[in-house]
Amino acid sequence: MSTNGEVYVSNDHLSYNFEDRSKNKKGATGLGNIYDSKPMDGTIIGKATEKEREVLKEIDIKMGTLERLSNHIQAQVSFADFKEMYKMIEEIERKRVEFWLPIYKRLNAHWEWSLFIDYANGNIYVQNFELPYSKDENEVDDD
Repeated sequence: MSTNGEVYVSNDHLSYNFEDRSKNKKGATGLGNIYDSKPMDGTIIGKATEKEREVLKEIDIKMGTLERLSNHIQAQVSFADFKEMYKMIEEIERKRVEFWLPIYKRLNAHWEWSLFIDYANGNIYVQNFELPYSKDENEVDDD
């Protein structure tokens, strides 16, 4: 890794198809920074199908239910119960990843970007909590 944050791959004989490839002085390939190409938060970058919205809704319901339960219930469980819960949570997480991965690939988005789907209209947008709408603590109101 160089001091400017770029990663260089020295094995140019491999066939990579990165759009932002550039050569440094030594002939190594600069892969760039995924955050440089990230759209601003709230940018709509695609549309989800009706089926995708339904699948995501079911995943979100399960994840939300587990999250609410974990916030309200404190109990000691046996190892067998823990293993069963672990398998259930692992399966939900697997479904979540299997759901999102083809969407990220279709939209040519980086996994590090947080994408969300609006259930109502199917818009897929970027949301990494870098809202341009929030004010800095030191910012003074013009009113």
